[in-house]
Amino acid sequence: MDPITRFLSSMSPNYSESEAVKLDVKIIKAVVNRAYGLVAETVLSTNRPKFSIAYVVLDSNTPLPTSTAVQAPEQLGATTRSHRGWNPEFHQHSTVRANVNQLLEFRLVARRHSTDEGLVIGYCRLVIRQAAEANGHRLDNRIFDLKINRLPTDSVAFQAGIADLGKLYVQLGANPRELNDALNAGSSNQQTNRQTRSDSVHSSTTTVPPPRPPTTYPAAPEPNGGPSTPNGEDVSDTPLPPHWERRVAPNGRAYYLDHLTKTTTWVRPSPLPPGWERRLDAHGRVYYVDHNTRTTTWQHPSPTLLSNIREWRQFSDSRSGAMQQDMDQRYANANWNAGSIGFNTSGAPATSAAATSGLDLLGPLPEGWERRVDPQGRSYFVNHTSRTTQWEDPRLQGPPLPRGWEVRVTPEGCPFFLNHIQKITTFVDPRRGDANSVKKEWSFEHKVSCFRYLCHSNAVQGTTKINVSRARLLEDSFDQFMQLNTHELRRRLYITFEGEEGLDYGGLSREFFFKLSVELLNPMYCLFEYASGTNYSLQINPASSVNPEHLQYFRFVGRFIALALYHGRFIDNGFTLPFYKRMLHKKITLEDIQTVDEMYYSSLRYILYVPNALLPFFANRETNVDEADMDLYFSDDYEVLGEVKTHELKPNGSTIKVTEENKSEYIEQTTNHASCRLPLLLCGMQQLDVNDWEANTIYKKYTERCREIQWFWQ
Repeated sequence: MDPITRFLSSMSPNYSESEAVKLDVKIIKAVVNRAYGLVAETVLSTNRPKFSIAYVVLDSNTPLPTSTAVQAPEQLGATTRSHRGWNPEFHQHSTVRANVNQLLEFRLVARRHSTDEGLVIGYCRLVIRQAAEANGHRLDNRIFDLKINRLPTDSVAFQAGIADLGKLYVQLGANPRELNDALNAGSSNQQTNRQTRSDSVHSSTTTVPPPRPPTTYPAAPEPNGGPSTPNGEDVSDTPLPPHWERRVAPNGRAYYLDHLTKTTTWVRPSPLPPGWERRLDAHGRVYYVDHNTRTTTWQHPSPTLLSNIREWRQFSDSRSGAMQQDMDQRYANANWNAGSIGFNTSGAPATSAAATSGLDLLGPLPEGWERRVDPQGRSYFVNHTSRTTQWEDPRLQGPPLPRGWEVRVTPEGCPFFLNHIQKITTFVDPRRGDANSVKKEWSFEHKVSCFRYLCHSNAVQGTTKINVSRARLLEDSFDQFMQLNTHELRRRLYITFEGEEGLDYGGLSREFFFKLSVELLNPMYCLFEYASGTNYSLQINPASSVNPEHLQYFRFVGRFIALALYHGRFIDNGFTLPFYKRMLHKKITLEDIQTVDEMYYSSLRYILYVPNALLPFFANRETNVDEADMDLYFSDDYEVLGEVKTHELKPNGSTIKVTEENKSEYIEQTTNHASCRLPLLLCGMQQLDVNDWEANTIYKKYTERCREIQWFWQ
């Protein structure tokens, strides 16, 4: 603990512990009025004066400082380092525990150059409760600019007509829950004290009953703490969750002790749903176990989470059957099931009705074609016209080739077409339509062919075995993929499932990628979410930070997508168009937002154009933002786990109003921010601000002046 923090803690007067809050105080800088230096016989009559700030915690009824009380400011013991100039920057951080009904008094100290003696020349006060209430009952590193007042006994400044000496910039921070509890406790105690004083005036014989003894008390399962009396006593009959205990503070207010994490809170814990359990891992992190489905999650099982899980399971169950059938039809030539192939008494393979039911949905085979099964149970197709065999189902290959055409494959695996009549070869499929569509489709196919060629030419000999369990598919895949290097991942993947016998000739790999892509969407992992209620494309969940290892899981997802592309495997579902464009470093337009959220797109488009129903001959007319008075600023509000956060689209954007001239810039900034509210997948993470890190570091058993600390930052 630094000397300032130690002194502030010792100087703090006695107060109720329930009203205490831990404050992070940072003195940023001061802007001193130069006119004060022109006053005769002051310590500021120099070109480069030297200042420091002394601050202390006081009661709200403490009188203003006087000249007799501030002649020796070093006696305070809470003075910052001295800095020269009229705009000294201190950037000194300390931590103090204070009552929310107390105030912080900052005193401007002018020091002499020769003896370094100090003289307090001004002061400013900040009441903690008023500062929190003015900031929405929060102190999330809020910066306050305080007016430095002259001392009441400073007759020189009074005669010179100097009302204030400048401004002091202070940053305050506090834990939101602890601050809210302290504010509520302070208000309750003030009301109780006023009632006690009033009762003592009317009747001096009235006695206050003793506080209730500490005991475990029933509680209601309401998230806001349940019904309670003004002094904090609960009135419900629902028992507390496991590991929780109710106790009563000396002032009679109930608080709750969590024996699992060894913490206390004023808010009554809500019970877990049936079948859920709260546990602690080896690193001291809290996680939740769902014994109903035998799954775990880092997120508290709130009604919203349970609703999302139910919707995901319903959608997954209804979708998986259709997708699995489509995948089986697409790869029926290479898939085989041990239960679907039987042998007759003569030893010849015979297909069952279950094996052919999926293919019968495609209709009969073309004329001259026949489907057969080899001794290993794999289906292949015979073309009696050309007397050739192939693994691909001709019903899934589109119309037949024109007369005289043949498809072949290069040694690199790229298909090309041979015209025996004209004796020419081409990569363009002759079954395509007009020239315009051929050119457009060929451009993409050419890119795919080149990509497949590069993957094939960079392939590594050998196989990489991946053994996973169907019950722990995501966890096992994460553990094994993150341990492999790039050289091993370029080999052919050989997938095996625990407890199942099978040879991976492609079918198990396709099933593995398909099942794993479905599992990544599980809301229990809090990694991704649907783009909207009608758009089932994926985007990053803004609340993914609730998973302590979410960054490592995002890197795993990046490897998974790269492996699917490299090995030519399909995955279930996909990401939003702005997400792909962000990964490719392309500019996002307003029309891209329409593919994600139609309502959000309409609201942004309304800023540019408004439908004109009164003039049927004109479809739209431009919206004049100044005339409409939309009261928009260059900031974007979004919600994360029920908490509304604000992001400034440009520096000081919360004070820059959207006008007719800059509305296009506002739309551009908003569309880009809508797709990058979190560190983007596969695009690298944000860099750390080392200066901000150093300025906000709290040291234990060290100070920032220690050599080891200075070496670390250097």
